[in-house]
Amino acid sequence: MTRRTRPEVPGWPTAFRGSWAIRAGLLTRGALRGPRFRRVLPDVYVRTSDPPSLEMNIRARTT
Repeated sequence: MTRRTRPEVPGWPTAFRGSWAIRAGLLTRGALRGPRFRRVLPDVYVRTSDPPSLEMNIRARTT
């Protein structure tokens, strides 16, 4: 039996591209629009539980 693993999404879960997370099956569009994630740039999301910081901003811009 082959063990299936989830595809890697660069930056997951710190700062990640929403389209990549959806394609990998980690999230749905509805989940991205919900209260758990915040859009910081076009197609770049972070968790709302993580406080905004300079490090978070840098990671979001390099994703």
